[in-house]
Amino acid sequence: MTYRLYAQEWRPSHAGTAGIFAIYPLCVVVMFVGFGGISDQIGRRATMLAGLFASLAGALSFAMAPDVWWLFAGRALMGIGVGQSVSPSTAAILEFIGPERIKSAASVTTAAQAVGLTAALLLGGALTEYGPWPTRLCFWVLAVFLLILLIGTWFLPRDTVAAARRGRRSGMPYLPKNLLQAFAFSSSAMMAA
Repeated sequence: MTYRLYAQEWRPSHAGTAGIFAIYPLCVVVMFVGFGGISDQIGRRATMLAGLFASLAGALSFAMAPDVWWLFAGRALMGIGVGQSVSPSTAAILEFIGPERIKSAASVTTAAQAVGLTAALLLGGALTEYGPWPTRLCFWVLAVFLLILLIGTWFLPRDTVAAARRGRRSGMPYLPKNLLQAFAFSSSAMMAA
C-alpha cells in the first residue's frame, strides 16, 4: 500500500517499479530451491535466525529509505528472509510436536501464517492510511515484531532431529546437460516478456 506513495514521491520508472515487485518472489524462490535444505546442515534455529535477521534488515531498509534503491534492497532482503525462515520454522514445528500429531502441526502452521498475513495487511494498511509517516511507521512496527520473533527464536532449543542429518550435503538443484539449452532459452524468453 505504500508503493503508490513512493511512486508519488520518487517517480520511479516502470522498469524500476517492476523490479521492486519482482525481486521479492525471485529471492524467495532462490532461497527455497537453492538453500531449502540448509537447515539440515546448520540447524533449524540458526536458519530461522538468519532469515529473521534478513527480514529485519529489509524492514529497516524500508523504514529509513531515502530513495528507490533502498526499496529494492529492502524487498530483496525480505524475500531472502522469508525464503530462509518459512521452511525451517514449519519443519521445527513438526519436530517439536512429534510425528503422532502431524495433522495438528500442519493446521497450526497454516493458521499462524494466515493470521499473520491478515494481521499484517490490516495493521499495515491502517498505519499507512491513518497513521503519521505513512511510508515509515508500518515498517518500524514490523521491525519491532521481527525483533520480538528474533528474541523468541533465540530461546528455542538448538538441536532438533535435523542435528542427526548434519554432515549430509544439501541437495542443490541440478539440470541435466541435455536440457540446459532449452532451459536457458525458455528462461531468457520469460525475462524478455
